Amino acid sequence: MLVCVTMRALDLRSASLAFLVLGLASTAVAQASWQLAYPAQSPPPNLHWIAAFDEAHGEALIHQLNQAWRWNGSTWAQLGGSVPNVGSANMVYDVARQRVVLWGGGAGAVQQHWEWNGSTWQQRFVAMPPGRNEAACAYDRARGVTVMFGGDNTSAQLNDTWEWNGVAWSNPNPAVRPSARSAAAMAFDPSTQRVLLYGGFVGVGASQMSSIETWTWSGSEWQQHAPATPPYPRHTATMVGDLDRARVVLHGGSQYDFQTWEWDGAQWHPSTPGSPGVLQFSGGFYDTVRREVVIHGGTGISLSNYTWRYRTDNGATATYFGSGCAGSAGVPVLANVQYHLPWLGDTAHNRVSGLAASSLGALFVTSLTPSFLPMSLAVFGAPGCDLLLPPDIIQFAPQVANAATLTLAIPSTPSFNGVMVYQQAFPGDAAANPLGLTASNGLVMTLGIR
Repeated sequence: MLVCVTMRALDLRSASLAFLVLGLASTAVAQASWQLAYPAQSPPPNLHWIAAFDEAHGEALIHQLNQAWRWNGSTWAQLGGSVPNVGSANMVYDVARQRVVLWGGGAGAVQQHWEWNGSTWQQRFVAMPPGRNEAACAYDRARGVTVMFGGDNTSAQLNDTWEWNGVAWSNPNPAVRPSARSAAAMAFDPSTQRVLLYGGFVGVGASQMSSIETWTWSGSEWQQHAPATPPYPRHTATMVGDLDRARVVLHGGSQYDFQTWEWDGAQWHPSTPGSPGVLQFSGGFYDTVRREVVIHGGTGISLSNYTWRYRTDNGATATYFGSGCAGSAGVPVLANVQYHLPWLGDTAHNRVSGLAASSLGALFVTSLTPSFLPMSLAVFGAPGCDLLLPPDIIQFAPQVANAATLTLAIPSTPSFNGVMVYQQAFPGDAAANPLGLTASNGLVMTLGIR
């Protein structure tokens, strides 16, 4: 292994220089944009759609009163059979249980709770939060619970927080919370792995107005943020967590703002011009198969039945090749850390897991050139282990909880779009073989522009 490192010293300097030169080039401009879909069939023009993407079946579901439609990525099809007849409802996809969850009924009505398994609806008879209209809700992917906040019960607006864990609803009753409001937007924020709340109606009667407040929910406390440039005041907006781009996408909810806004975990940023226009009451979801935000319907100048996609055509990816070799704790696995894909101007995080408890950490080998290998490491004292790529750059990352994580800063330059970066990890494992190292699978990152 040391011989290989010495032989590649020149390549190491060349690769580092390439990163430096490209890092001084022009800055990449965000590429995500709206594209109008042209499905063969669409739901009728309407508003008050609720939506969720059924990840287990690779399709979206939208619902409005007593009608429901499926979206397969290219067209809509109306759902046959009996459909729950529920107004003032909310709907999310429960990732942990692989169910679409729908509940509601409105203030003063009998609350209903339904679940969709991909083929049939099942009513659940559980104790539910008090009835309300226009509550905000989202599924917390980090904690595996559905979060609901606020709404109004016709006599007053609410500021209570509720969570559904698949068995029961509970009220954490946090001491600090947003003021009472209705028609706020809520979504899971991949960048912070918290639930994000924005806007909504606050106040009552003649003093009622739209809010510009930004809050996040950790599972135990609400925290208000003070971004430098918040979006304009709005209510009944559509907000969706873009999981691959690690952004929250906000659109609509204001008659004066055509722009789409993105939350990066700390600040709001307006998107480039071009959008579906001013919309309210649209149904929105993130399509994890096609890696895009989708919104449908709503009302602007008039009722709409348009379907819009929001995505980048220069997506970042992380895929795997080759295989590792077993050590005293099994075969180590190298993978991209969730929500940390290699976007230009950002930092990729890659983690090798399955390290022996005695390991100090792992060596990460990185290359900008395709592999000419594998090369057996048996001659160096690691039988069954292979080097999968040229060791152009070698870095060490310490062990934390039987894993080691390496961060890679990606230059913000258009010239790097589509470049492939190859990586492999070699965890220390004195008990595994004479070399004292095991090998992971390979990882290839394709750099993209958000």
